[in-house]
Amino acid sequence: MRLALKFVLVLAAVLIAACGGGGSAQQGLSPQVIAAAAPAVATSSVSASAAADLLMDAAEVGYPALFPGHKATQSYAPFAFRYYPETGMYIGVVITPSGNYRLNGVYLVGSGFGTLASPQDVGLVTDYLAVTINPPPGNVWDIALYPKSDFRDVQYLNGKFYAVNSTGSIVVSNDGLSWVAVRTPASQLTAITYANGKFVAVGFGDTVITSLDGETWVRPTWAPEHPDGGFSGVAGGAGRFVATTGSTVFGSADGETWTDVTPQGSPYIGRVAYGNGVFVAVDSEGLTPLYVSSDGVTWTPHALAYEAGARDVTYGNGIFMVVTSGGIWTSADGLTWTNATQGLSGPRLSFSSGHFFLISGDVKSSEDGRTWKTVYSKLDVSNPLMGAAASADRIVVAGFGALLQQSADLTTWTSVVQGPNAQFTKVDAMNGTFVAVTAGGGIWHSADGKQWSRASTAITTILKGVTHGNGLFVAVGYGGAVLTSPDGDHWTQVAAEANAYLLTVTFGNGQFVAGGFDGYMLTSPDGTHWTRTGSNVLVNVADIAYGNGRYVALGSSQTIVSSIDGRTWTVTPLGAGWLEAITYGSSGFVAVGSNGIVATSADGLTWSARDSTTTGDLLGVAFGAGQYIAVGAYGTMVASQDAVHWQTRDSGVSTYLYGACLTADTFVAVGTWGAIVDSTH
Repeated sequence: MRLALKFVLVLAAVLIAACGGGGSAQQGLSPQVIAAAAPAVATSSVSASAAADLLMDAAEVGYPALFPGHKATQSYAPFAFRYYPETGMYIGVVITPSGNYRLNGVYLVGSGFGTLASPQDVGLVTDYLAVTINPPPGNVWDIALYPKSDFRDVQYLNGKFYAVNSTGSIVVSNDGLSWVAVRTPASQLTAITYANGKFVAVGFGDTVITSLDGETWVRPTWAPEHPDGGFSGVAGGAGRFVATTGSTVFGSADGETWTDVTPQGSPYIGRVAYGNGVFVAVDSEGLTPLYVSSDGVTWTPHALAYEAGARDVTYGNGIFMVVTSGGIWTSADGLTWTNATQGLSGPRLSFSSGHFFLISGDVKSSEDGRTWKTVYSKLDVSNPLMGAAASADRIVVAGFGALLQQSADLTTWTSVVQGPNAQFTKVDAMNGTFVAVTAGGGIWHSADGKQWSRASTAITTILKGVTHGNGLFVAVGYGGAVLTSPDGDHWTQVAAEANAYLLTVTFGNGQFVAGGFDGYMLTSPDGTHWTRTGSNVLVNVADIAYGNGRYVALGSSQTIVSSIDGRTWTVTPLGAGWLEAITYGSSGFVAVGSNGIVATSADGLTWSARDSTTTGDLLGVAFGAGQYIAVGAYGTMVASQDAVHWQTRDSGVSTYLYGACLTADTFVAVGTWGAIVDSTH
């Protein structure tokens, strides 16, 4: 397409007037002439910086008397700009959010236009370019690596696999091999179903979420009240949904509005299934193990011969199946039951693609409930299995300990979980490569913040900090661990203080500075040779940042530890609450901590408290692309352009986030259970 560069009205009039009208080289130039100066591009959707370059390129062609020759684009936050010494003109575009200037605004400085202190606003880029400008990073976050935690259910629904876990994640796969996480408004999920043209997933507390396509999930405004820990089962059919909590049964016609439909007698109904026109719910503790309903509202109790409790129920191949402590029972209508198998038991049953699955210490499969074969054996009995599901050519099993495995032949099983089941502690970026360190799960790297690989060098050390400088990544951790890498993939461990428990590292003024427990402070010019400093620092050092000619560290006991050279340190009481992380940006130092504390300082010595708009614990903070981003407990995320005014952001996860890194076009945040989220707009 051709970009229609429309220097119409405001800018055209300003430029022509500035050239003195008649006699100017620009006299008679029209918007159409300027449009002809716009380059042809392959897409109408570009980044803010690319749009700025397009506009300034065309301005040079259309108005050479004002903008002579082609000048290099420079940056001075929040502007991308070009300077023309022959005419004293500046043309600039705001490419990062700023409290003082309009994002994507075009500004002029020069004779008759404005000053550097007060440039003239002549409109937005989109007033002149027929182009869609991608918003800056930090507004919309995607899940690059989902939190792993305990998988509590897996189902094959509407042609896809769906697995849910106790961090609120739903991961989806077409084939059982490649899985993607979808955003949910839930924190902990336990079960999922599809019926009546709608997905419904339930979880701890009052969690019920719904989706029409399995990708976009919403949480109804209705919130059930019940005394136990949350939902344990859900089923649907014939225009109704039923969800169970153990003490209460809820019914709904749409998955949005729910009513209490608990049978009389206060049964302990934990699981439910639908088939052949009826719902069947099971009571795991009562003398009457079964309850049957044709409408999901009115229930009739049914007994099983010599059985006092039922653990789970499912429906498939034209029959209901119930597992008790003593065996397997089947029924075509939910009313008349036959003991199909004695001696088999387990906590979970499921059905998909023509197969029943009995989940206990292993997974057994059957088509009729009478003949069973073991299809999956688990050696690690400390993490229980919770579910199994099958497509026409693949079986997937799920369980605690982030277990999600698949097999096509029932012999070879492989994990489909991406990333470590470990806590990411910090993340950094250099030369287009992101590096994230973990507490015992190795080092991971990425070229785009979305696709992550484990570093080639095997590392099991607990790492707490990472930074870069002089073309080198440096990571630090427990046991005095210091590792260096030129590329984020290959790492070398160097000798440091073996007794040090290092928590943080930064780079500034030509040297690396690391800190940790008991006041350990180390400096290095090259990341390899380290010297201990700060013998007077007796507090734990949680984080360090460099800016405005000063190293500033957060000490325990509400203290600030600062130094000009990294060798001589001053400990100053702060009294601003427990601070966890610090960074430096265009508005100075920003420190964050417990209960949503945000404190700012221009020099690292005098601090002011700010309203972060959250009371959640903030555990990490970073600056980039004109923004501060702070992250913390339960996926908390807040952002600010000036460090004073903060706005909440939806991180897409409910796990703790401990670190963030912001580059010009990609933001990344990392946290527990191997969670990584990223933003490019």
